Amino acid sequence: MPTRFFGALLLALLATSATAGDATTLHGSFRSGYQDRPERLRAVFTPTGEAEWSVVFYFRFGGADHTYEGVAAGSLTDGELSGRARNENGSRLFTFRGPVAEGEFRGTHFEVIRGEERKTGTLHLAG
Repeated sequence: MPTRFFGALLLALLATSATAGDATTLHGSFRSGYQDRPERLRAVFTPTGEAEWSVVFYFRFGGADHTYEGVAAGSLTDGELSGRARNENGSRLFTFRGPVAEGEFRGTHFEVIRGEERKTGTLHLAG
C-alpha cells in the first residue's frame, strides 16, 4: 500500500515538473506613454490549452517591481497574440495584442477604463 502511494506521488510530481517545463519565457521591453524610454520586461507563458496561455509579466515601473498576471491566446511563434492581465491587487486591467513573426512579438498595450481601451504603449518580446 505505501508503495502505491509513493508511486502515485512520484507520478504527480513528474507531471507537475513536465507542466512547469512547458513554460516559455520571453524577454524584451515595453514603452509607456508616461515615459519615452524602453523598460525591461519578462513574460512567462504557460500553456493552458490549444494556443491558450496563462501569462505573468515581470517589470519595473515608477521605481517599483511589478508582477501582472493574466491570460493570452494565439501563437508564440507566428500569427497573432492577444491577452489581458491585471495588476497585483486586481484593480487595473490591461490588454495587449499584436503580431508574432518568427518568435518575435511586437504589440500594443491598453488599459481598460470604464469598459473602454486606452492605449498605454508598446511591447516587444522575443525568446
